[in-house]
Amino acid sequence: MNDREIIEALQREAETHTPDVPVDLHAARVQGRGEVVALSRKKPLVITLCALLFVILLSLAVLLPVLLGRGGGGLTTLVISINPSAEFTLENGKVTKTRALNHDAAVLLAGQNLDGKTAEEACLTFAQLAGRRNLIGTDGVRIRASGKNGKAVARSVESALSEALFAVGDLDDAAFEALFGVYDEDAMDRFEDYVTQSYSSKKAEYLDGARELLSTYPADLESLDMKDLAAVREFNRKYLKLGEDFLIEEDEDDPEGKIRQELLGEYEEIVHLLETDPDEAFEELFEEFLELFEEAFEEDD
Repeated sequence: MNDREIIEALQREAETHTPDVPVDLHAARVQGRGEVVALSRKKPLVITLCALLFVILLSLAVLLPVLLGRGGGGLTTLVISINPSAEFTLENGKVTKTRALNHDAAVLLAGQNLDGKTAEEACLTFAQLAGRRNLIGTDGVRIRASGKNGKAVARSVESALSEALFAVGDLDDAAFEALFGVYDEDAMDRFEDYVTQSYSSKKAEYLDGARELLSTYPADLESLDMKDLAAVREFNRKYLKLGEDFLIEEDEDDPEGKIRQELLGEYEEIVHLLETDPDEAFEELFEEFLELFEEAFEEDD
């Protein structure tokens, strides 16, 4: 129903339910009797007020859904949960606000501006960032939408993610409640401030440290006695910041040197990326950086 139709409907209701009031309300002759009695002015007034009240209530019933649809009631809330989790607020189909729901998401979204994107674009960007940085868990990508056109938005996002070959499912009630049950807005605000202030410097610091470790990695690997458990543990402690792809399982035997060859392959790949595409190399090492970044925040907090 458009505005014109609403106004016409209100006019019809007012004409139907508002009584015609006689011009002379001061007196009337009662049939069959010879006396003139004064009629009360209150009865027509009460009837008129009741009719007006009816029209007002009818107006609210018709207009409130329209007004709410143009204001706060027109918002859609979309939650995407991977390992990092975020909430997008949409108005007229476009993102107007992004809220990180955990530390992983806050770091993942550092430097990203998703305002103005559609629900599908925002969720694809978020999922791709998580995928490139190995942050997608066994549950894949889970979606939940509420508010205006919530079900339709969720279906459209799930379709877009599926086409991009992500495993997609619904964020059920238990998972949703668990996610928000631990959400602390004040704590997240403090962490996001820390991300804003420290992200760039911590990233540069981490990459410098990774380059330094990689400079000694081949020689240490070559000289390592894999049968010496204490030596293997010390090696793993030293290179932990590079991630599990650079570490050796304890009690590993490598008589043919295959393990060393595989590890050197990982080493050569990351060294090449650091020289040619530092950002790509950083994404390969992101999980380790994320852990160290969060530990640094806990120490500073």
